[in-house]
Amino acid sequence: MKVYEHHCTMDDTLKNMIIEAVGAQYVEELRHRYTGFLGYSANEVMTHLMSRYGKLRASDIDANQRKFYQPLDTNQEIDVYFKRMEDCCIFANDGGAPFTMEQLLTTAYFAVQKTGLYKDELKEWRRRDQGDQTWPNFKLFFAEAYHDLQEELRTTAGA
Repeated sequence: MKVYEHHCTMDDTLKNMIIEAVGAQYVEELRHRYTGFLGYSANEVMTHLMSRYGKLRASDIDANQRKFYQPLDTNQEIDVYFKRMEDCCIFANDGGAPFTMEQLLTTAYFAVQKTGLYKDELKEWRRRDQGDQTWPNFKLFFAEAYHDLQEELRTTAGA
């Protein structure tokens, strides 16, 4: 009984947090005149929101694709670039127009190449077995290369 009560309390709390976060006007259709949102679970509120407002437009997908192909900004940490690429992939997948793993790796590879900073690392990456050329390995490999380059730049600047 305690577990059930805890579940109900948590669901009500989560439902109220969702409504507060998005605004009651977006779930007004669910509100009962006398009981408010009583009788609706957090899942039902989310389902309502997604069915009404969770659809992506073609312009959203186009903007996401443009963001996906933006170059790597060498003034930012390389992890910022990796996160942007992953966010774009998630968004594209949710929009029904997912990027393939090959698109992700190829786009990231050419973005790194265009910086002109990782020539030796790019050669080393190309020499790897195809099975070893995965997104997690790409991130790890080029993050290490990025940090090595930053250390080299600090040492050179100090000298």
